[in-house]
Amino acid sequence: MQQPIETWKTLLVIVVGLLVLHFLFGSVYLLYASLIIGLSSVLFPALGRFIVKAWMAIGQVLGRINGSILLSIVFFIMLFPIALLYRFFNKDALRLKNKYDSLFVERNHTYEKEDLENVW
Repeated sequence: MQQPIETWKTLLVIVVGLLVLHFLFGSVYLLYASLIIGLSSVLFPALGRFIVKAWMAIGQVLGRINGSILLSIVFFIMLFPIALLYRFFNKDALRLKNKYDSLFVERNHTYEKEDLENVW
C-alpha cells in the first residue's frame, strides 16, 4: 500500500530536522535516530504512518500547552500591570461604588449632523 504524499513529507521533515540538530549539537544519537526513522519508514510503511500519527499527536498536545502558556505570559506581563495602573490612577471610572444618589449623568451637548453619521 502506498503512503500519501503528506506522510512522506512529514517523515522527511522529521528526518531532516534530526539531521540538522545532529549538525548543530554534534550528538551521534540524533544521527542514529534520523537513520532509524528514515530507513524503517521506507522499509515498513505501517511504521511510518504510526510515527506520523504520533508526531501529530505530540504536536497537538504541545500546541495546546504552548497556547495556554503564551496567553498566560501575555496576561501577566502586559494586561495585569496595565489594569493595576489604571485602577491606581482612576478612581471608580465605571461608578460601581454606590455613593451616588443617581446613576443618571447629565450631559449638556447639542447634537449635530456629524454626531449621527458614524454612530458606532
